[in-house]
Amino acid sequence: MRRIIALVDSLPLSTIGTVPCPAGGAGIQLTFRARSGGPPLATAQDGPCFGLLFSIGGRQQPALQVTPTFTARVLAIAGLRYRN
Repeated sequence: MRRIIALVDSLPLSTIGTVPCPAGGAGIQLTFRARSGGPPLATAQDGPCFGLLFSIGGRQQPALQVTPTFTARVLAIAGLRYRN
């Protein structure tokens, strides 16, 4: 988990903000909790056409810029595989 947190923390602020995505699709959603089953401390939602939407304590923060490999890196750290 710490490696995923460090990866998100290393992302710069998005220079493009959020943009409409005609292609649709879904990225990944991360929920950070202090303990299993506890309330969310922060959430991050990645999508195919925008930066990482990030909130802390339910308050939206500025979007973060992700690289094309962000989702694959998160999944690799978590030991998960993406299936189409």
